[in-house]
Order: sequence, then structure tokens, then C-alpha cells
Amino acid sequence: MRHFNYLTKEGLDTTFFKAPEFFDKDTPREVLAHALGALLYMPGTRETIAKDIIAKKYQGLASTVFCLEDSIGDKEVLGAEENLTKQVKDIDGALNRQELEAADLPLIFIRVRAPEQIARLIDRMGDSARIITGFVFPKFTAESCAYLEAINS
Repeated sequence: MRHFNYLTKEGLDTTFFKAPEFFDKDTPREVLAHALGALLYMPGTRETIAKDIIAKKYQGLASTVFCLEDSIGDKEVLGAEENLTKQVKDIDGALNRQELEAADLPLIFIRVRAPEQIARLIDRMGDSARIITGFVFPKFTAESCAYLEAINS
């Protein structure tokens, strides 16, 4: 992924002194922390997530968050987890079939509402979880260290 990836070389040359560099989820954290850019939040119930990413619907999209927290209702959580699992597997499948280039894949984060969701989602997604860059914690407080423990396990 690269910011302004939709510009031609000429467009990049006239816009920037130094063109944006390539980054992906494996870029060192010290660099990645400055590369996120604007985040597109999508509710976990949205059924066209994979389709939209594969089709590159959002020109220049560099980072996205699939939200399981305040963008969905309490009664939608389990269905949203199932939907996100399907969407992530569909995106990973498109990468495997070369319908989508890894360089065009935005950084993908999942905003969870409970620490146990992290392990549950990774388990459900299996090998497809490799496309997930990280997790966004809700309203983090001193009592929320369980999220960090879930990431470390």
C-alpha cells in the first residue's frame, strides 16, 4: 500500500518533493505508526466489505477498521463476528487467487468490544487472519489491561 497510489508518476512528481513510500502490515511499527492516514470505519455487519476492498471501491484507501463496537447493536455482535470472519476469508481468498494484489490491500484493523473476541476471531478466521494488521480497543482505561493480555496470548 502507498498513500496516493492512484496518482501517476507525473502526478506524484508534481505533488511531492519525495513521493510516499510503500508500506504494509509487516512494515516496522515505528514507520507504520506514521503511515495509517485516515481510517475508514465499517460496521462489522456490512456484507460488502470484501467486495468493496477487492473492487478497490475507495480510491486511495490505506487503512480500515471493521467495527464490532459502537457501530453495531448489542444483539448484532455474534452475527457481525460471523460476517467479519466470512469477509476476511473472502479477502484472503482473493489474494490467493491473485484477484487482489497484496500491495492494494489496506491495513485492516478490527475494533473489538471485549478482549475474548480477539482470540475467538483469530481462531474462526484461521490462516486468513494473516491479513489483519491489528486490533483497536474500545475506550481504553487502566482496567482494560485484559486487551493487552489477549493480544499477547
